[in-house]
Amino acid sequence: MEPNEVFAGLAVTVWGGVPYQSYSAITDATGRFALRGEYLPDRRLTATAAFDRRT
Repeated sequence: MEPNEVFAGLAVTVWGGVPYQSYSAITDATGRFALRGEYLPDRRLTATAAFDRRT
């Protein structure tokens, strides 16, 4: 990865908390994502990201 490189279309999943919940989003053209309208619970959360690079 190069400095300032972004990953558009990256699938991001955040899960955990009390009560346990799972949330998903896709990064935009700038590599950013938002879980709009979602309440993230207290406690520890885990996040993963996956990118399917098709050649």
